Amino acid sequence: MLQVWCSVAGEGGRCRLLAELRAQMAEGRGEEWLYVAATPALHRELERRLWAGPGLFGCGESRLYLMDGLAEKLLSEEGYARSEVGASAREVALERILLRLKAGGRLYYLSPIAHLPGVARALGALISEWKRAGIDPQRWEKALRDLAGSAGVGQHWRSPAVQARLADLAAIYREYARCLEERGLWEKEDRLNYLVGRLRRGGFRSLAGVRRVVLDGFYDFTPAQSALLGALEEAGLEVVLNLPLRGEEARRYEPLRRSLAGLEVRWEEVARPPGGEPGQPEVAVLRAADPQAEARAISLRIKALLLDGKVEGPEEVAVVAREEAERQRIAQALRAAGIPCALDVETPLTALPLVAGSLEALREEAGSRWEKATPVEWAARLEERLNRLPLPPLTAGSAALRELLARERLREVLRQVVQGFALAGEEEEALPLAQFLAAVQRGAARQRVLLRPGDRGGVRVLEPGEVRGLGLAAVFLSGMREGNYPRHFHPDWLLSDSERRELRRAGLLLEDEAERRQKEELLLRHLAEQARRWLFLSYPGRDEQGQPVLPSLYLWELGGRAEPEPEPPQAEEWPLNARELRAFALAGWWKTGAEAAPPGLFSLLLRKEGESLSALLWRIKADEERWGSSYGPYDGLLSRPEAKERLRAAFGPGRCFTPTQLDGFVRCPFGFFCREVLGLEPAEEEGEEAAPADLGYLYHRILARFLRPYCGRPLNPEAWQEYRAALQEAIEQECRQYEEEAKGRGRALSGGFWSLQKRRLVRTLERWLRCELEAARSSPWYPAYLEIAFGLPPGPEGDPRSQPEPLHLKAGGEEVVVRGRIDRIDLDGRGNCAVYDYKSGSTPTYGELRAGRDLQLPLYLLAVERVLLPGRAAGGSYYRLGRECRRSPGLWREESGRPGGGRRKDGVVGEREWEELLARVEEQALECVRLIRGGEFRVRPGRSAEQCRGRCPYRPVCRYDRWRLAEKEEGASTGRGAESGREGEG
Repeated sequence: MLQVWCSVAGEGGRCRLLAELRAQMAEGRGEEWLYVAATPALHRELERRLWAGPGLFGCGESRLYLMDGLAEKLLSEEGYARSEVGASAREVALERILLRLKAGGRLYYLSPIAHLPGVARALGALISEWKRAGIDPQRWEKALRDLAGSAGVGQHWRSPAVQARLADLAAIYREYARCLEERGLWEKEDRLNYLVGRLRRGGFRSLAGVRRVVLDGFYDFTPAQSALLGALEEAGLEVVLNLPLRGEEARRYEPLRRSLAGLEVRWEEVARPPGGEPGQPEVAVLRAADPQAEARAISLRIKALLLDGKVEGPEEVAVVAREEAERQRIAQALRAAGIPCALDVETPLTALPLVAGSLEALREEAGSRWEKATPVEWAARLEERLNRLPLPPLTAGSAALRELLARERLREVLRQVVQGFALAGEEEEALPLAQFLAAVQRGAARQRVLLRPGDRGGVRVLEPGEVRGLGLAAVFLSGMREGNYPRHFHPDWLLSDSERRELRRAGLLLEDEAERRQKEELLLRHLAEQARRWLFLSYPGRDEQGQPVLPSLYLWELGGRAEPEPEPPQAEEWPLNARELRAFALAGWWKTGAEAAPPGLFSLLLRKEGESLSALLWRIKADEERWGSSYGPYDGLLSRPEAKERLRAAFGPGRCFTPTQLDGFVRCPFGFFCREVLGLEPAEEEGEEAAPADLGYLYHRILARFLRPYCGRPLNPEAWQEYRAALQEAIEQECRQYEEEAKGRGRALSGGFWSLQKRRLVRTLERWLRCELEAARSSPWYPAYLEIAFGLPPGPEGDPRSQPEPLHLKAGGEEVVVRGRIDRIDLDGRGNCAVYDYKSGSTPTYGELRAGRDLQLPLYLLAVERVLLPGRAAGGSYYRLGRECRRSPGLWREESGRPGGGRRKDGVVGEREWEELLARVEEQALECVRLIRGGEFRVRPGRSAEQCRGRCPYRPVCRYDRWRLAEKEEGASTGRGAESGREGEG
């Protein structure tokens, strides 16, 4: 049964759904949901609200998708992949098909105009509409035959001209579909139709664990999307449609009723959470002289809202504009008024001199040599011309990046144009240069190049369809003039409204003008509902050509009888808020070079920052050095002799390092500095749940307690119940002990979060046990040593066979002592041993091991070979504990083989490569210690910087920024950084 939840702007159902999904994710069951958002803007908002909620502590992916993204994911997981045809390739293919059908005498009505580019463009839009309606060529032709033999159709339908036009459309569609099938290609709309058919034929393996599918923000559906709803319902999934409409309004909405026809629907009105019911927004009408004045009036009104503190920030304001030129005009006015704007500044690819010059150069060079060539040859000539152009210097900044991007976009256009000719089967046929360049010119006009990215957290300038479900403090609807709202729909010359109505009666669900107008009216009402506090409706008195225009009839329906308001006062120089005013004051005073406190208003504003003047001066100098061109003490490069002396004393020859410490230095030297040198520890989060680090510690303790009685012999795959009971007992004992330890630290772990964590812990360890027993069926390996130490006493819970002797690393007259504890060592009965280290998070890849970006596992292997079990190490890997309990590829000797088999790419190496890799690890460990003693702790993450920035507890201290450090890296490679670094203080 399909559940339809109705609420104002969809907010009531959304709050309820997100709360339920958050609870499922906290239990580790987020994979049971698929959440589909109607627009990219709503998708980003849902992600923000989902992860901002409490109770999520590394609970896996949220599985939020757009409709196209969901179809692509499901099909890719099933291994079904086809190349997609772009808009330029489709237009070129249809142009060539039209000309071929005309030459073969198979076109009648369209024959005189088949050579015009606009015909192929209109056909492409109609074919896309057919595919969204689930109409293939066979179904289209059958509907035409049925209507031709029906006595109920009008005289118009029987007209020879109409029959000729419809026959032409059928021939073109059939030929185009044949070309796609022969080339193994499809369009974006084809994916959804295939997905629906596949669901009805037998479903997907990737949907096996899915229980609920949510569609949020949709209030109209294409026939293909309606068919998807039915297919999901037939597959036994719980489908929830969260409508941004009131219940009665939804039931009366005719397009929605048609979309849900044939489905069993349960309607439910969902209220907002207590205190969340919005009042009616204040409505104001803004009238301006022309579009430029309208954009300026909107920007000044937004500035007034910000200055008065009526909205929390620019991101709480949205301006809705229908046309691209209108959106760019508003964005320009916002930036001119000093207001951040989230809209990217873009330009058509053809507007760039590089593109226009390259096309003109090709025309001049090629025209004198030959008149015709194949599309592949023309593309190669243009690519050769591009390659001969000198690359811009990187010092040119954004201009260089823009030119490089333009080159890549032009190459993509060439690829699509050639693909279009190939799709029509004419890639080897010669054609005039003018035809090829015309196709490239039209394709390049579709591509847009980024000139300037939008401001993060700025005012949102959106298309009408992108505002679904956002719920903002203030919404501006611009361009409320006749012909724009509602949009003026031009009659479709390929398929008229009367013909569409006849086809609808034959079962082909094509929209007519009446349905488009219904959707337009609903869109306007929905846009108005997104305003929580203020709704502004604006319109110009004249258009761009100076001709008078009439206000939209919807203007008075939405705004009542509100009179147009005058523009707010001019305020271009006003800062946005008091904090920005203080920053301006401080910056202006600092530029003067004054050392004394600034007088008057500036001094008062600075004191409101809550800091002394000396502290502010120190912050400015520190930030100035941080953003300098070379590494300094604020980037982890210590240069003062007394600092280096203290480091040599603390980390000298008498210091024992652990593999975890050295590996931490490789991952991030600055993190090592904060943790091991400064002694900074992440603040323990208050709450009734266990910290992530404590959970990893719990996993180790539970597994050691469980495996200790079975150590030294293979596990019995048939003793599942016995092992499960023992595992449950180990979990209970260790959790009780952890609760007592937490209680001693003043934390109570008796609430619901801790219960959820324990349930997730049980599920994870039961999955681990199943993996162990399954591996025991075909593998001779068995656990033999648990928590075995080198260079450390065994401890009360360690392996008694631990060795007090540490691992000694020597090279070039230097020596480093390493000690540690290995989670687990397995034996195989032939004297070989395998090292395992448990990880509750991500594990390093074999490529990272080879590149030296992970030291922990190789150092454990060295310790086994030299201290614990000399000459018996077959290899090792990380054992990941999570939703999928599995061993990473790791590092294995070829002669011993990887447990369970494996290829070279899986981490199996020859003896020579094994020795070379371990030797490199030894040298790298010594190099790490040399850098530590020398005070080099540069902010230079060794692994994924994005992951580092999001999870590292020292992020507020290091303030990692890739662009800030790019110049420092360049200076360090040329020697400038070291010279400048000697001037800093450590």
